[in-house]
Amino acid sequence: MTLRRRSLVLVFSLLAACASAPVPEGPAPEASPPPELAAPPPPPAPVEPPTGSLFCGLPGLRRVALADLGLPEGSRARDVALTAKTIWVLVEPATLVGFPRKAREVEEVETVEGRKGESWDALAVDPVDDSVWIASGVSPNLKRKRPGRWIETVKVAAPQPAGSGFRGFRDVAVSRDGVYAVPACAGAAVWKLDRSGKLLRSDFPEEAPGACPAADLESDWNREVWALRSGGLFWLGRSGAWEPAPDGLAVPLPADPRDARWFFWSGQPRALGPWPGDEEGNPVLYRWENGQVALSREDCGAGNPLLKVVGDGRGWVVLTRGALLLGDFPEPEPPAPAGSE
Repeated sequence: MTLRRRSLVLVFSLLAACASAPVPEGPAPEASPPPELAAPPPPPAPVEPPTGSLFCGLPGLRRVALADLGLPEGSRARDVALTAKTIWVLVEPATLVGFPRKAREVEEVETVEGRKGESWDALAVDPVDDSVWIASGVSPNLKRKRPGRWIETVKVAAPQPAGSGFRGFRDVAVSRDGVYAVPACAGAAVWKLDRSGKLLRSDFPEEAPGACPAADLESDWNREVWALRSGGLFWLGRSGAWEPAPDGLAVPLPADPRDARWFFWSGQPRALGPWPGDEEGNPVLYRWENGQVALSREDCGAGNPLLKVVGDGRGWVVLTRGALLLGDFPEPEPPAPAGSE
């Protein structure tokens, strides 16, 4: 090999070595921060429902202020019941007040007071003898007030297993065949009792252990007993067993029904539920309108929200925070004497 050729080989070898040598790495570029995302817009505020007077604005209503019933300051109405002769109001703390249904002026009031520390939470009328029954969420027994008699305690004979959580009753309704009570926490949503307090049967069993099943009971204007259970409506059929409500009859409930209350207006269910952000406790009325749930506020006067409505074949009572509004159906005219023109 000549000297020139050896020189070329050496040059090419050096160039190849330089080409294959690793290039020293410089400092890594700094990562750029992620772009800031704009905060999502707040959800739109719910549209305030319209205000109307479906109950409190009816013509011919008689108004009875709760203050006129001799109640102490700070008393709070909880429930109302209507018998043939008497209007009963359940008041917190643990007070039952009754006055004659036909009285134009409240001059005669019957007041029954519970013991200190008692809590009376729900009221129901017995269609057999017009007595009223009282349920308490912190007492395992019921109260019964018969016409013209002192209030009595009905001891409920329904033993519960240890750890069931049963403390008392959150609701009560009465039919001709028995007393239906809703235990505050037990293995079934409704107990059927006889009028001595003996457990006859338990209905709507719990779906899971410890679920504390519940139901809301109401009586319609014909004294039929109904139960609202997990959004479904049931009634006591002719056989005395719970049956699904007839087609087309349902309670118009809010999306979150936990704090809702319901009642019958004539033959149709209505419901009351809280309004988001309302700190004054003025409920919204839920009703059916053209097959859809319609919302409105009932105008019963400033600071005097609607609480409940009860009625029968002779009239109705609207209970508000501070007053009762009494309405009567027209009485049928007596038949004309025979032979008169």
